[in-house]
Amino acid sequence: MRNSPYEIKRGLFWHCFVFLSVLGLFLCVPLLFPGIREIIIDLSESFVFHRELEARHVAAAREALAAFGIFGLCFILFFDFWALTVPGRTILEKTGFIDIREKDILDAGKSLVKKTAGKPFELFGLLSGSFVLMAALSRAANTGMTRDEATMCFDVVFPGIVESLMRSQYLNNHMLDAFLIRITLLITQAKFNEFFIRLPSLIFYGAYIFFAYKTAKQKTHPYLVFILFISNYYLNEFSGLARGYGMAAACMAGAFYFFNRWKDDANNKKLFRRFMLWCALGVLANGITLYTVFCLLMVVTVKYRKNIIKLSNLPWFLIFLFVSLYLVFVSRPTMPGKPIATTRSFYSSIVAAVFDTFSLSNRFLTLALFIIFIGMLIYLMIKTRGKNDYGWMYIIFICLSLISNIFFGRGYPLSREMLPFYPVIVFVAADGLEYIKPRTITRPLFVLAGLLLCFQFIIQIDTKGTRDWREDYSRKNEILQFIGTNRLEAESGEIVRESLKRYIETNPSSVGMFYMQKLTLILDE
Repeated sequence: MRNSPYEIKRGLFWHCFVFLSVLGLFLCVPLLFPGIREIIIDLSESFVFHRELEARHVAAAREALAAFGIFGLCFILFFDFWALTVPGRTILEKTGFIDIREKDILDAGKSLVKKTAGKPFELFGLLSGSFVLMAALSRAANTGMTRDEATMCFDVVFPGIVESLMRSQYLNNHMLDAFLIRITLLITQAKFNEFFIRLPSLIFYGAYIFFAYKTAKQKTHPYLVFILFISNYYLNEFSGLARGYGMAAACMAGAFYFFNRWKDDANNKKLFRRFMLWCALGVLANGITLYTVFCLLMVVTVKYRKNIIKLSNLPWFLIFLFVSLYLVFVSRPTMPGKPIATTRSFYSSIVAAVFDTFSLSNRFLTLALFIIFIGMLIYLMIKTRGKNDYGWMYIIFICLSLISNIFFGRGYPLSREMLPFYPVIVFVAADGLEYIKPRTITRPLFVLAGLLLCFQFIIQIDTKGTRDWREDYSRKNEILQFIGTNRLEAESGEIVRESLKRYIETNPSSVGMFYMQKLTLILDE
Protein backbone atom coordinates (compact mmCIF):
# COMPACT_ATOMS: atom_id res chain seq x y z
CA MET A 1 0.00 0.00 0.00
CA ARG A 2 1.37 3.37 -1.04
CA ASN A 3 2.10 5.82 1.76
CA SER A 4 0.38 9.20 1.72
CA PRO A 5 2.62 12.03 0.42
CA TYR A 6 1.56 13.99 3.52
CA GLU A 7 2.75 11.39 6.01
CA ILE A 8 5.36 12.85 8.32
CA LYS A 9 8.80 11.43 8.91
CA ARG A 10 9.15 9.97 12.37
CA GLY A 11 12.55 11.22 13.35
CA LEU A 12 13.99 12.34 16.68
CA PHE A 13 12.18 15.70 16.54
CA TRP A 14 8.85 13.94 15.90
CA HIS A 15 9.26 11.70 18.95
CA CYS A 16 10.19 14.70 21.12
CA PHE A 17 7.14 16.57 19.88
CA VAL A 18 4.85 13.62 20.59
CA PHE A 19 6.34 13.28 24.08
CA LEU A 20 5.70 16.97 24.82
CA SER A 21 2.14 16.68 23.48
CA VAL A 22 1.38 13.69 25.67
CA LEU A 23 2.93 15.48 28.64
CA GLY A 24 0.77 18.54 27.91
CA LEU A 25 -2.37 16.41 27.75
CA PHE A 26 -1.36 14.74 31.01
CA LEU A 27 -1.13 18.18 32.64
CA CYS A 28 -4.22 19.78 31.08
CA VAL A 29 -6.86 17.04 31.16
CA PRO A 30 -6.80 16.55 34.97
CA LEU A 31 -7.37 20.28 35.45
CA LEU A 32 -10.85 19.87 33.94
CA PHE A 33 -11.96 17.94 37.03
CA PRO A 34 -12.90 20.04 40.10
CA GLY A 35 -11.46 17.48 42.50
CA ILE A 36 -8.00 17.67 40.92
CA ARG A 37 -8.08 21.48 41.08
CA GLU A 38 -8.90 21.29 44.81
CA ILE A 39 -5.95 18.94 45.40
CA ILE A 40 -3.58 21.33 43.61
CA ILE A 41 -4.82 24.26 45.67
CA ASP A 42 -4.46 22.29 48.92
CA LEU A 43 -0.90 21.26 48.01
CA SER A 44 -0.05 24.86 47.12
CA GLU A 45 -1.31 26.05 50.49
CA SER A 46 0.76 23.40 52.28
CA PHE A 47 4.06 23.50 50.38
CA VAL A 48 4.17 26.87 48.57
CA PHE A 49 2.32 29.51 50.60
CA HIS A 50 2.51 27.71 53.97
CA ARG A 51 -0.82 29.25 54.95
CA GLU A 52 -4.51 28.98 54.16
CA LEU A 53 -5.52 31.25 51.28
CA GLU A 54 -8.44 33.65 51.49
CA ALA A 55 -11.72 32.52 49.91
CA ARG A 56 -11.50 35.02 47.03
CA HIS A 57 -7.95 33.90 46.19
CA VAL A 58 -9.04 30.26 46.24
CA ALA A 59 -11.94 31.05 43.88
CA ALA A 60 -9.58 32.92 41.53
CA ALA A 61 -7.15 29.98 41.60
CA ARG A 62 -9.92 27.54 40.69
CA GLU A 63 -10.95 29.65 37.71
CA ALA A 64 -7.34 30.13 36.59
CA LEU A 65 -6.62 26.40 36.72
CA ALA A 66 -9.81 25.63 34.77
CA ALA A 67 -8.92 28.22 32.14
CA PHE A 68 -5.39 26.85 31.81
CA GLY A 69 -6.72 23.32 31.38
CA ILE A 70 -9.27 24.25 28.70
CA PHE A 71 -7.04 26.51 26.65
CA GLY A 72 -4.05 24.20 26.96
CA LEU A 73 -6.09 21.20 25.84
CA CYS A 74 -7.60 23.07 22.89
CA PHE A 75 -4.19 24.37 21.79
CA ILE A 76 -2.52 20.95 21.97
CA LEU A 77 -5.30 19.16 20.10
CA PHE A 78 -5.51 21.88 17.46
CA PHE A 79 -1.76 21.98 16.86
CA ASP A 80 -1.41 18.19 16.89
CA PHE A 81 -4.15 17.87 14.27
CA TRP A 82 -2.36 20.16 11.84
CA ALA A 83 1.17 18.94 12.56
CA LEU A 84 0.87 15.21 13.20
CA THR A 85 -2.16 13.87 11.32
CA VAL A 86 -2.41 13.14 7.62
CA PRO A 87 -5.85 14.85 7.23
CA GLY A 88 -4.62 17.97 8.99
CA ARG A 89 -1.45 18.16 6.93
CA THR A 90 -3.47 17.52 3.76
CA ILE A 91 -5.77 20.47 4.50
CA LEU A 92 -2.79 22.66 5.38
CA GLU A 93 -1.06 21.73 2.13
CA LYS A 94 -4.16 22.46 0.03
CA THR A 95 -4.36 25.98 1.40
CA GLY A 96 -1.10 26.66 -0.43
CA PHE A 97 0.27 28.35 2.68
CA ILE A 98 2.98 25.82 3.37
CA ASP A 99 4.56 22.90 1.53
CA ILE A 100 4.90 19.98 3.97
CA ARG A 101 5.25 16.98 1.71
CA GLU A 102 7.88 14.52 2.86
CA LYS A 103 9.16 17.03 5.44
CA ASP A 104 10.07 16.87 9.07
CA ILE A 105 8.14 19.12 11.49
CA LEU A 106 11.20 21.33 11.91
CA ASP A 107 11.53 21.71 8.14
CA ALA A 108 7.81 22.53 7.94
CA GLY A 109 8.30 25.28 10.50
CA LYS A 110 11.19 26.75 8.51
CA SER A 111 9.07 26.60 5.35
CA LEU A 112 6.24 28.41 7.16
CA VAL A 113 8.53 31.27 8.18
CA LYS A 114 10.02 31.51 4.71
CA LYS A 115 6.69 31.54 2.88
CA THR A 116 5.09 33.95 5.34
CA ALA A 117 7.79 36.48 4.52
CA GLY A 118 6.79 36.18 0.86
CA LYS A 119 3.07 36.67 1.56
CA PRO A 120 2.62 40.09 3.15
CA PHE A 121 -1.21 40.04 3.21
CA GLU A 122 -1.27 36.74 5.09
CA LEU A 123 1.15 38.18 7.63
CA PHE A 124 -0.87 41.40 7.84
CA GLY A 125 -4.08 39.45 8.36
CA LEU A 126 -2.50 37.33 11.09
CA LEU A 127 -1.05 40.29 12.99
CA SER A 128 -3.98 42.69 12.65
CA GLY A 129 -6.55 39.96 13.29
CA SER A 130 -4.66 38.88 16.41
CA PHE A 131 -4.50 42.50 17.58
CA VAL A 132 -8.26 43.15 17.42
CA LEU A 133 -8.96 39.73 18.93
CA MET A 134 -6.59 40.47 21.82
CA ALA A 135 -8.39 43.79 22.39
CA ALA A 136 -11.69 41.92 22.76
CA LEU A 137 -10.08 39.24 24.95
CA SER A 138 -8.52 41.83 27.24
CA ARG A 139 -11.82 43.68 27.65
CA ALA A 140 -13.69 40.45 28.32
CA ALA A 141 -11.20 39.51 31.02
CA ASN A 142 -10.96 42.92 32.71
CA THR A 143 -14.49 44.28 32.72
CA GLY A 144 -17.33 43.27 35.00
CA MET A 145 -20.79 42.17 33.99
CA THR A 146 -23.12 44.64 32.31
CA ARG A 147 -26.80 45.02 33.15
CA ASP A 148 -27.96 43.16 30.03
CA GLU A 149 -25.46 40.34 30.52
CA ALA A 150 -26.48 39.81 34.13
CA THR A 151 -30.18 39.93 33.21
CA MET A 152 -29.68 37.33 30.48
CA CYS A 153 -27.85 35.04 32.91
CA PHE A 154 -30.66 35.21 35.48
CA ASP A 155 -33.52 34.97 32.94
CA VAL A 156 -32.15 32.55 30.34
CA VAL A 157 -28.86 30.88 31.31
CA PHE A 158 -29.29 29.93 34.98
CA PRO A 159 -32.95 28.68 34.91
CA GLY A 160 -33.94 25.23 33.67
CA ILE A 161 -33.69 24.52 29.96
CA VAL A 162 -37.50 24.17 29.47
CA GLU A 163 -38.25 27.42 31.25
CA SER A 164 -35.48 29.13 29.32
CA LEU A 165 -36.72 28.00 25.92
CA MET A 166 -40.48 28.35 26.43
CA ARG A 167 -41.09 31.05 29.04
CA SER A 168 -38.16 33.44 29.12
CA GLN A 169 -37.59 34.11 25.42
CA TYR A 170 -37.63 37.62 24.01
CA LEU A 171 -37.70 38.34 20.29
CA ASN A 172 -34.34 40.11 20.46
CA ASN A 173 -32.90 37.48 22.81
CA HIS A 174 -29.61 35.68 22.26
CA MET A 175 -30.59 32.02 22.30
CA LEU A 176 -27.45 30.60 20.69
CA ASP A 177 -25.21 32.55 23.04
CA ALA A 178 -27.23 31.43 26.07
CA PHE A 179 -27.04 27.77 25.00
CA LEU A 180 -23.27 27.93 24.45
CA ILE A 181 -22.80 29.71 27.79
CA ARG A 182 -24.63 26.82 29.45
CA ILE A 183 -22.19 24.34 27.90
CA THR A 184 -19.16 26.47 28.81
CA LEU A 185 -20.22 26.85 32.45
CA LEU A 186 -21.04 23.14 32.63
CA ILE A 187 -17.51 22.26 31.51
CA THR A 188 -15.66 24.87 33.56
CA GLN A 189 -17.89 24.71 36.67
CA ALA A 190 -17.29 28.48 37.01
CA LYS A 191 -20.84 29.78 37.19
CA PHE A 192 -20.09 33.43 37.92
CA ASN A 193 -16.90 33.89 35.92
CA GLU A 194 -17.26 36.85 33.55
CA PHE A 195 -14.67 35.62 31.05
CA PHE A 196 -16.17 32.15 30.60
CA ILE A 197 -19.63 33.65 30.21
CA ARG A 198 -18.24 35.73 27.32
CA LEU A 199 -16.10 32.98 25.80
CA PRO A 200 -18.66 31.85 23.13
CA SER A 201 -18.88 35.40 21.76
CA LEU A 202 -15.09 35.58 21.58
CA ILE A 203 -14.92 32.29 19.67
CA PHE A 204 -17.42 33.58 17.12
CA TYR A 205 -15.42 36.79 16.80
CA GLY A 206 -12.46 34.64 15.80
CA ALA A 207 -14.72 33.06 13.14
CA TYR A 208 -15.71 36.56 12.00
CA ILE A 209 -12.05 37.51 11.54
CA PHE A 210 -11.45 34.27 9.62
CA PHE A 211 -14.33 34.90 7.20
CA ALA A 212 -13.22 38.51 6.82
CA TYR A 213 -9.73 37.34 5.87
CA LYS A 214 -11.03 34.74 3.38
CA THR A 215 -13.33 37.32 1.78
CA ALA A 216 -10.74 40.10 1.61
CA LYS A 217 -8.15 37.76 0.10
CA GLN A 218 -10.31 37.40 -3.02
CA LYS A 219 -10.64 41.16 -3.57
CA THR A 220 -8.54 43.58 -5.62
CA HIS A 221 -7.90 45.73 -2.54
CA PRO A 222 -7.56 43.07 0.18
CA TYR A 223 -5.89 45.28 2.81
CA LEU A 224 -8.57 47.97 2.79
CA VAL A 225 -11.42 45.44 2.70
CA PHE A 226 -9.98 43.49 5.63
CA ILE A 227 -9.49 46.70 7.61
CA LEU A 228 -13.11 47.64 6.91
CA PHE A 229 -14.21 44.32 8.39
CA ILE A 230 -12.18 44.47 11.59
CA SER A 231 -11.95 48.22 12.34
CA ASN A 232 -15.54 48.58 13.60
CA TYR A 233 -14.79 49.15 17.27
CA TYR A 234 -18.46 48.95 18.26
CA LEU A 235 -18.58 45.42 16.84
CA ASN A 236 -15.35 44.62 18.67
CA GLU A 237 -16.91 45.75 21.95
CA PHE A 238 -19.96 43.54 21.59
CA SER A 239 -17.81 40.60 20.54
CA GLY A 240 -16.25 40.76 24.00
CA LEU A 241 -19.64 40.71 25.75
CA ALA A 242 -22.10 37.91 26.40
CA ARG A 243 -24.53 39.33 23.85
CA GLY A 244 -25.57 37.88 20.51
CA TYR A 245 -25.02 40.93 18.29
CA GLY A 246 -21.36 40.25 17.52
CA MET A 247 -22.12 36.54 17.23
CA ALA A 248 -24.88 37.31 14.69
CA ALA A 249 -22.48 39.50 12.68
CA ALA A 250 -20.02 36.58 12.54
CA CYS A 251 -22.78 34.24 11.37
CA MET A 252 -23.81 36.63 8.60
CA ALA A 253 -20.18 37.03 7.50
CA GLY A 254 -20.03 33.23 7.23
CA ALA A 255 -23.37 33.11 5.37
CA PHE A 256 -22.20 35.70 2.84
CA TYR A 257 -18.89 33.88 2.36
CA PHE A 258 -20.63 30.62 1.47
CA PHE A 259 -23.28 32.49 -0.51
CA ASN A 260 -20.56 33.92 -2.76
CA ARG A 261 -19.00 30.51 -3.21
CA TRP A 262 -22.40 28.94 -3.94
CA LYS A 263 -23.07 31.53 -6.68
CA ASP A 264 -19.93 30.34 -8.44
CA ASP A 265 -20.92 26.69 -8.06
CA ALA A 266 -24.74 26.59 -7.86
CA ASN A 267 -24.88 22.80 -8.08
CA ASN A 268 -22.78 22.31 -4.96
CA LYS A 269 -25.27 21.21 -2.29
CA LYS A 270 -22.71 21.37 0.52
CA LEU A 271 -22.12 25.10 -0.03
CA PHE A 272 -25.85 25.79 -0.02
CA ARG A 273 -26.33 23.84 3.21
CA ARG A 274 -23.51 25.70 4.90
CA PHE A 275 -24.97 28.98 3.70
CA MET A 276 -28.41 28.13 5.16
CA LEU A 277 -26.82 26.80 8.37
CA TRP A 278 -25.05 30.11 9.04
CA CYS A 279 -28.30 31.97 8.31
CA ALA A 280 -30.14 29.85 10.89
CA LEU A 281 -27.34 30.32 13.44
CA GLY A 282 -27.47 34.07 12.84
CA VAL A 283 -31.18 34.15 13.63
CA LEU A 284 -30.63 32.04 16.75
CA ALA A 285 -27.81 34.36 17.80
CA ASN A 286 -30.17 37.34 17.76
CA GLY A 287 -33.79 37.53 16.56
CA ILE A 288 -33.33 40.95 14.94
CA THR A 289 -30.99 39.24 12.44
CA LEU A 290 -34.21 38.13 10.71
CA TYR A 291 -34.15 41.55 9.03
CA THR A 292 -30.77 40.82 7.44
CA VAL A 293 -31.54 37.19 6.57
CA PHE A 294 -34.87 38.19 5.02
CA CYS A 295 -33.03 40.57 2.66
CA LEU A 296 -30.58 37.84 1.71
CA LEU A 297 -33.25 35.21 1.11
CA MET A 298 -35.26 37.69 -0.97
CA VAL A 299 -32.28 38.05 -3.31
CA VAL A 300 -31.69 34.28 -3.35
CA THR A 301 -35.34 33.48 -4.03
CA VAL A 302 -35.98 36.12 -6.72
CA LYS A 303 -32.65 36.25 -8.53
CA TYR A 304 -31.48 32.65 -8.18
CA ARG A 305 -34.85 30.85 -8.12
CA LYS A 306 -33.81 28.46 -10.92
CA ASN A 307 -30.98 27.16 -8.75
CA ILE A 308 -32.88 26.60 -5.52
CA ILE A 309 -36.27 25.18 -6.57
CA LYS A 310 -35.15 21.65 -5.86
CA LEU A 311 -36.56 19.09 -3.47
CA SER A 312 -33.11 18.49 -1.96
CA ASN A 313 -32.94 22.11 -0.79
CA LEU A 314 -36.42 22.15 0.73
CA PRO A 315 -35.42 20.66 4.15
CA TRP A 316 -32.94 23.51 4.71
CA PHE A 317 -35.58 26.13 4.03
CA LEU A 318 -37.92 24.28 6.41
CA ILE A 319 -35.28 24.24 9.16
CA PHE A 320 -34.73 27.96 8.77
CA LEU A 321 -38.50 28.56 8.66
CA PHE A 322 -38.93 26.59 11.90
CA VAL A 323 -36.25 28.65 13.64
CA SER A 324 -37.86 31.89 12.44
CA LEU A 325 -41.40 30.86 13.45
CA TYR A 326 -40.15 29.77 16.87
CA LEU A 327 -38.71 33.22 17.51
CA VAL A 328 -41.85 34.97 16.28
CA PHE A 329 -44.51 32.89 18.09
CA VAL A 330 -42.73 31.75 21.27
CA SER A 331 -40.90 35.00 21.96
CA ARG A 332 -42.47 38.13 23.37
CA PRO A 333 -41.55 41.84 23.45
CA THR A 334 -38.89 42.92 25.92
CA MET A 335 -41.50 44.83 27.93
CA PRO A 336 -45.30 44.73 27.70
CA GLY A 337 -46.56 47.34 25.30
CA LYS A 338 -43.05 48.38 24.28
CA PRO A 339 -41.83 47.91 20.67
CA ILE A 340 -38.87 45.66 20.03
CA ALA A 341 -36.87 48.45 18.41
CA THR A 342 -37.03 51.51 20.64
CA THR A 343 -35.74 54.24 18.35
CA ARG A 344 -38.03 56.29 16.13
CA SER A 345 -35.18 58.17 14.50
CA PHE A 346 -34.23 57.07 10.99
CA TYR A 347 -30.98 58.98 11.36
CA SER A 348 -30.01 57.29 14.65
CA SER A 349 -30.64 53.82 13.24
CA ILE A 350 -29.90 53.68 9.51
CA VAL A 351 -27.40 56.55 9.24
CA ALA A 352 -25.59 56.89 12.55
CA ALA A 353 -25.70 53.33 13.93
CA VAL A 354 -22.98 52.01 11.61
CA PHE A 355 -20.96 55.11 10.78
CA ASP A 356 -20.93 56.65 14.27
CA THR A 357 -18.16 54.32 15.42
CA PHE A 358 -15.86 55.49 12.59
CA SER A 359 -16.59 59.21 13.10
CA LEU A 360 -16.07 59.10 16.89
CA SER A 361 -19.71 60.27 17.28
CA ASN A 362 -19.11 63.47 15.33
CA ARG A 363 -22.49 64.22 13.72
CA PHE A 364 -21.14 66.02 10.64
CA LEU A 365 -18.47 63.39 9.98
CA THR A 366 -21.05 60.62 10.43
CA LEU A 367 -23.29 62.24 7.84
CA ALA A 368 -20.32 62.70 5.48
CA LEU A 369 -19.38 59.01 5.75
CA PHE A 370 -22.98 58.02 5.09
CA ILE A 371 -23.08 60.22 1.96
CA ILE A 372 -19.81 58.68 0.74
CA PHE A 373 -21.28 55.21 1.25
CA ILE A 374 -24.47 56.09 -0.63
CA GLY A 375 -22.31 57.44 -3.45
CA MET A 376 -20.41 54.14 -3.49
CA LEU A 377 -23.72 52.24 -3.57
CA ILE A 378 -25.01 54.27 -6.53
CA TYR A 379 -21.68 53.87 -8.35
CA LEU A 380 -21.76 50.10 -7.76
CA MET A 381 -25.34 49.73 -9.02
CA ILE A 382 -24.51 51.77 -12.12
CA LYS A 383 -21.42 49.69 -12.86
CA THR A 384 -23.27 46.39 -12.39
CA ARG A 385 -26.44 47.68 -14.10
CA GLY A 386 -28.44 47.08 -10.96
CA LYS A 387 -27.35 43.46 -10.55
CA ASN A 388 -25.24 43.59 -7.38
CA ASP A 389 -26.73 41.35 -4.71
CA TYR A 390 -25.51 43.32 -1.70
CA GLY A 391 -26.69 46.59 -3.16
CA TRP A 392 -30.19 45.13 -3.40
CA MET A 393 -29.93 43.76 0.15
CA TYR A 394 -29.24 47.25 1.43
CA ILE A 395 -32.18 48.71 -0.53
CA ILE A 396 -34.53 45.94 0.69
CA PHE A 397 -33.36 46.51 4.26
CA ILE A 398 -34.16 50.24 4.07
CA CYS A 399 -37.63 49.48 2.66
CA LEU A 400 -38.24 46.80 5.29
CA SER A 401 -37.27 49.19 8.09
CA LEU A 402 -39.55 51.93 6.74
CA ILE A 403 -42.49 49.53 6.39
CA SER A 404 -41.87 48.14 9.90
CA ASN A 405 -42.02 51.64 11.40
CA ILE A 406 -44.71 53.33 9.26
CA PHE A 407 -47.26 50.51 9.02
CA PHE A 408 -46.58 48.41 12.15
CA GLY A 409 -45.13 51.01 14.52
CA ARG A 410 -42.14 48.83 15.39
CA GLY A 411 -39.56 51.57 15.12
CA TYR A 412 -36.11 51.19 13.60
CA PRO A 413 -33.36 48.83 14.78
CA LEU A 414 -31.20 50.19 17.57
CA SER A 415 -27.52 50.90 16.99
CA ARG A 416 -26.35 47.54 18.33
CA GLU A 417 -29.14 45.76 16.45
CA MET A 418 -27.58 47.06 13.22
CA LEU A 419 -24.37 45.12 13.85
CA PRO A 420 -25.60 41.89 12.12
CA PHE A 421 -26.19 44.05 9.03
CA TYR A 422 -22.68 45.51 9.08
CA PRO A 423 -21.16 42.78 6.79
CA VAL A 424 -23.63 43.86 4.07
CA ILE A 425 -22.25 47.40 4.21
CA VAL A 426 -18.69 46.08 3.97
CA PHE A 427 -19.58 43.90 0.98
CA VAL A 428 -21.19 46.89 -0.78
CA ALA A 429 -18.01 48.92 -0.24
CA ALA A 430 -15.77 45.98 -1.23
CA ASP A 431 -17.70 45.30 -4.45
CA GLY A 432 -17.63 49.00 -5.29
CA LEU A 433 -13.85 49.10 -4.81
CA GLU A 434 -13.52 46.29 -7.35
CA TYR A 435 -14.40 48.80 -10.09
CA ILE A 436 -11.74 51.25 -8.96
CA LYS A 437 -8.46 50.12 -10.46
CA PRO A 438 -5.23 50.64 -8.47
CA ARG A 439 -3.62 53.75 -9.91
CA THR A 440 -1.03 56.30 -8.92
CA ILE A 441 -3.74 58.61 -7.56
CA THR A 442 -5.96 56.05 -5.86
CA ARG A 443 -3.25 54.04 -4.08
CA PRO A 444 -2.28 56.85 -1.64
CA LEU A 445 -5.99 57.48 -0.95
CA PHE A 446 -6.57 53.82 -0.10
CA VAL A 447 -3.50 53.77 2.14
CA LEU A 448 -4.67 56.94 3.89
CA ALA A 449 -8.17 55.53 4.35
CA GLY A 450 -6.77 52.32 5.83
CA LEU A 451 -4.50 54.23 8.22
CA LEU A 452 -7.37 56.45 9.37
CA LEU A 453 -9.56 53.41 10.02
CA CYS A 454 -6.78 51.80 12.06
CA PHE A 455 -6.15 55.04 13.94
CA GLN A 456 -9.80 55.53 14.94
CA PHE A 457 -9.93 51.93 16.18
CA ILE A 458 -6.78 52.28 18.27
CA ILE A 459 -7.76 55.55 19.98
CA GLN A 460 -11.13 54.07 20.98
CA ILE A 461 -9.63 51.04 22.73
CA ASP A 462 -10.85 50.88 26.31
CA THR A 463 -10.31 47.62 28.17
CA LYS A 464 -12.13 48.93 31.27
CA GLY A 465 -15.58 49.66 29.83
CA THR A 466 -17.90 49.84 26.84
CA ARG A 467 -19.90 52.65 25.29
CA ASP A 468 -23.40 51.37 26.05
CA TRP A 469 -22.94 50.25 29.67
CA ARG A 470 -20.19 52.34 31.18
CA GLU A 471 -22.30 53.07 34.29
CA ASP A 472 -22.60 49.34 35.01
CA TYR A 473 -18.85 49.02 35.29
CA SER A 474 -18.74 51.79 37.88
CA ARG A 475 -21.43 49.91 39.84
CA LYS A 476 -19.33 46.76 39.71
CA ASN A 477 -16.27 48.67 40.93
CA GLU A 478 -18.29 50.13 43.79
CA ILE A 479 -19.41 46.66 44.83
CA LEU A 480 -15.90 45.22 44.67
CA GLN A 481 -14.54 48.20 46.59
CA PHE A 482 -17.20 47.63 49.23
CA ILE A 483 -16.27 43.95 49.46
CA GLY A 484 -12.58 44.84 49.68
CA THR A 485 -13.15 46.89 52.84
CA ASN A 486 -14.37 43.78 54.66
CA ARG A 487 -12.48 40.63 55.56
CA LEU A 488 -13.64 37.59 53.59
CA GLU A 489 -12.80 35.05 56.27
CA ALA A 490 -15.12 32.39 57.57
CA GLU A 491 -15.96 34.13 60.84
CA SER A 492 -16.91 37.40 59.11
CA GLY A 493 -18.57 35.88 56.00
CA GLU A 494 -22.13 36.36 57.23
CA ILE A 495 -21.41 39.96 58.23
CA VAL A 496 -20.08 40.73 54.76
CA ARG A 497 -23.02 38.98 53.13
CA GLU A 498 -25.61 40.93 55.13
CA SER A 499 -23.81 44.23 54.62
CA LEU A 500 -23.61 43.71 50.87
CA LYS A 501 -27.26 42.66 50.79
CA ARG A 502 -28.28 45.94 52.43
CA TYR A 503 -26.02 47.85 50.02
CA ILE A 504 -27.65 46.22 46.96
CA GLU A 505 -31.13 46.87 48.36
CA THR A 506 -30.36 50.59 48.32
CA ASN A 507 -28.58 50.31 44.91
CA PRO A 508 -30.66 47.70 43.05
CA SER A 509 -29.42 46.24 39.75
CA SER A 510 -28.98 42.87 38.07
CA VAL A 511 -25.23 43.53 38.16
CA GLY A 512 -25.37 43.86 41.93
CA MET A 513 -27.34 40.64 42.22
CA PHE A 514 -24.79 38.87 40.02
CA TYR A 515 -21.91 39.83 42.31
CA MET A 516 -24.00 39.15 45.40
CA GLN A 517 -24.51 35.56 44.27
CA LYS A 518 -20.85 35.27 43.26
CA LEU A 519 -19.78 36.41 46.71
CA THR A 520 -22.30 34.04 48.33
CA LEU A 521 -20.82 31.14 46.35
CA ILE A 522 -17.30 32.09 47.50
CA LEU A 523 -18.35 32.38 51.15
CA ASP A 524 -20.30 29.11 51.10
CA GLU A 525 -17.26 27.27 49.81
